[in-house]
Amino acid sequence: MSAFILIDVHDVTDEEKMNEYRSKVFANVAEFDGTYRVVGGEQTELEGEAAFKFPVLIEFANKEKALRWYESPEYRPLKELRLASTHGTGVLIDGDVNSLAN
Repeated sequence: MSAFILIDVHDVTDEEKMNEYRSKVFANVAEFDGTYRVVGGEQTELEGEAAFKFPVLIEFANKEKALRWYESPEYRPLKELRLASTHGTGVLIDGDVNSLAN
């Protein structure tokens, strides 16, 4: 069952560090068989109040693979760059559609 990492970048505080992050993270995600599904983009509220600033959605085959990437020694220095250069939020979403049947 697919799992997703959703990072919402609220603001960039260090453009130089963020550019270094951007130059390396796409290849890093691909090494862990992750697929970018959303990188920013126009948003249209359909229900309630949406508060996303710049959402980035990455799909992995399952929760374990998503966490393997997020917690990996290969991603750690990139994550440190992102955290040092932005404010935002991040969540892991376990895409278990089987729970809808219950």
